[in-house]
Amino acid sequence: MKKFIWSIIVLLVLVLIYDGAIALYNYFVPQVSTLPDIDMSPIPIQDKQIQEETDTYTINIIYPETNQDFINQDINDFINKEIANFKQAITLQTNPVEANWQYTLFIRYDTVYNERTIVSFKFEIEQFLGGAHPTHLIVAKNYNWFLKRIYTIDTAIPNQETLDKIAKVALDYFQNMPKDWELFPEGLAPKIENYQTFNITPDSCIFYFQEAQIAPYSAGPQQIEIKWSEIQ
Repeated sequence: MKKFIWSIIVLLVLVLIYDGAIALYNYFVPQVSTLPDIDMSPIPIQDKQIQEETDTYTINIIYPETNQDFINQDINDFINKEIANFKQAITLQTNPVEANWQYTLFIRYDTVYNERTIVSFKFEIEQFLGGAHPTHLIVAKNYNWFLKRIYTIDTAIPNQETLDKIAKVALDYFQNMPKDWELFPEGLAPKIENYQTFNITPDSCIFYFQEAQIAPYSAGPQQIEIKWSEIQ
């Protein structure tokens, strides 16, 4: 009987201590009654264009401008770097430009996702510096405008275990898909450099494989969308 009474007393003391702790927390820590109202609708995007033409080269670029300064700054830095690299490459050419062609740089973009605070852009770059054909490159940009965050490769692939899962899904997909070109499996190996180019959405990640990375040049670049649930 005494043991039971002491158990009740100890229980009451614990309840009083708990209630007191909660009261002190509520007194000293400001409480937020409601979450901030976040507009999850798409942010405005408009096209901006850069055109430049000389006897030697042509530049034609269309890129996005948003209402977010940090996104605009990152995209402007990227575009300016591509232009600078292109002009630098021209100065290194040893063969004279033929009469019927110019060096060219073309950039276009697609908005892959723009909702729920996430904005993802895919840029397609075509560059001609002589030779049999132009080169093509895909560049992807991903942002969270609410957090003012630029997503890096660590967002999609935080560790080697995740990379191994992604590589397996990608290899299975391309091995089993109907195709009339030879697959280069080494371009799908679980190496971080093979999966550097990606767009994210809340539900999936789209990986892009560059020209001649996993297929011959004639097959063009390839891509795969992998659901987050597939790689946990």
